[in-house]
Amino acid sequence: MPTIKKIIFLFIAFFTLSCREKKEIFYFEKVTPSKEEPTKVWLRKNENYNTDKERYLKVSLDYYQSKIAKSDYPNASKILDLVTTKFVYFYDFDARLTKVVKEFDERYRSELPPIKTIYIDSYYGNLEFDRDHLNKAKDYFLKITDLEPNDYRSCYKIARAYYDLSYTYFVLGDLKNSIEANEKSRSYSIRIRDQESIASVESNYINIYKANGSFQKAVASADEVIKISKGIRNTYDYFMGKYNKCSVYGFFNKHQLKNKYIHKTYKEYIASKYDNDVLLLCISDYEIEALIEENKLNDAKTVLDRIKPVAEKNTSQNWQKDYQATLALYQINKDVKTCNTKYIENSLPNLLEHKNYERANLFYDVLLEKAIQSRDLDKVVFYNNEVYRTKDSLSSAKSKLINLELAAKYETKEKEQEINLQQETIINKNAVIMALILVFIALLLAIIIYYLLFIIYYLLFIIYYLLFKTKTKEIIFRKRTIITIY
Repeated sequence: MPTIKKIIFLFIAFFTLSCREKKEIFYFEKVTPSKEEPTKVWLRKNENYNTDKERYLKVSLDYYQSKIAKSDYPNASKILDLVTTKFVYFYDFDARLTKVVKEFDERYRSELPPIKTIYIDSYYGNLEFDRDHLNKAKDYFLKITDLEPNDYRSCYKIARAYYDLSYTYFVLGDLKNSIEANEKSRSYSIRIRDQESIASVESNYINIYKANGSFQKAVASADEVIKISKGIRNTYDYFMGKYNKCSVYGFFNKHQLKNKYIHKTYKEYIASKYDNDVLLLCISDYEIEALIEENKLNDAKTVLDRIKPVAEKNTSQNWQKDYQATLALYQINKDVKTCNTKYIENSLPNLLEHKNYERANLFYDVLLEKAIQSRDLDKVVFYNNEVYRTKDSLSSAKSKLINLELAAKYETKEKEQEINLQQETIINKNAVIMALILVFIALLLAIIIYYLLFIIYYLLFIIYYLLFKTKTKEIIFRKRTIITIY
């Protein structure tokens, strides 16, 4: 019997391990962290950042320094990873945090393997992007994508780096590389089965399809982001998906649809009581723009006053530029003679130098509106040409068809990949079920064989006993007969 048990155990182990090995080719499983220190748990919560950023930053940096003081570089790095990821998520590039990241990079980074310090290049990449240094940002993201993941966390970060790289290529007008990087992001996102990351991929396709002139596909991608985000209860990405859908309507000059949709989205956001500075700024920008188009300047002023203190404290240069563009648009329509567009005019050379065509297009739109209101025909012609030039720079007419075909090819490939992964999952599950069934049958047969052997043994024993007993009696009888004769 011990032999049968050993065989069954080895049988189960073989099938379980084989299924796991098959699964790990495609997926990294998310591991629930062991019990963490209370401070680290506190730092993970978004509401603590939103409630009091100054306190959050002080607590995080003090906690980080306590680990550095003990030369506990792995845990100091994990704290910095958590905090920088949080700040990048909220587009917050506080100079105090940047200084600490630089210090760790220069002094202690070499103490850890590269796969454990991806967040440093991610932070630098996003910081350079925010400063409109797009090629520098691209180099940081490429540095991350040279690595191969070895667990769930590193796979997530590499997926995110490809997402950031894709958007950087998009802003630079390189849609071919943008699509390829976006699909890399999707493939890594699938390996960790992270719906939030997959929604990010669709967010990039909103912009890609806009630049390629495909209105229906851009709207479909926006709807997919909204659907996924609602399903996983990600409020931030849900509203960002709606914001991006408004951008699609605006890009294709469907102003009535855009205005109707942004009014609905703005009311929904305010009613939700969700507190996020970035969302408030970007949704409000479109709401103000819509109200200005409808000549509701008083309502636009009310929304502007609401976001003014938020914009003043926000450290992201990109969101500052968007706010300044919206403010200038309001001032132009309020009184074109006293409006101030110096910020926009001074920012344009830097945007053009670093090939940030997307934001340059936004600024030229504002200056075009000023020229129209001022009835300055020469400037109207000039800025109108610049609007179309920067818009076309996002994707040349020659490459649009090629890029659409490339996107369609990846879309088909991605669906095939998902089907293959689903089939692989079914095969793995079926293998486990089959293994269990076979084990059950083997166990049942072993029990049956055991009892059959027991019954046969018992029957043989009885037969032997009966035969032996009969023979014994015969011998005894013969002995008695002999004794009687004598």
